[in-house]
Amino acid sequence: MPTDPDEPYPPAIVVAIERLAEEGGVVPQAIEVVSYEEVEWPDGCLGLPRPNEACSEAVTPGWRVILSLAGEIHTFRADAVGAELREE
Repeated sequence: MPTDPDEPYPPAIVVAIERLAEEGGVVPQAIEVVSYEEVEWPDGCLGLPRPNEACSEAVTPGWRVILSLAGEIHTFRADAVGAELREE
């Protein structure tokens, strides 16, 4: 996590914040970043395939992002840039 409060988050973390803010009907500043870490997902579906979804079988680098909105924890899986984002 950034140690400097002015240091920007990686793009995938910003995408997760924006998604949760939109879903919650709040401004992004209402979202608290609890933690995030780089991970390697087992496939292109980030290990969370949807029914009848074909997933690439390549290991996919990305992020696990844990956010808080009004005391409720939300965990997201993202690819490296946030183009693919799924809530656990």
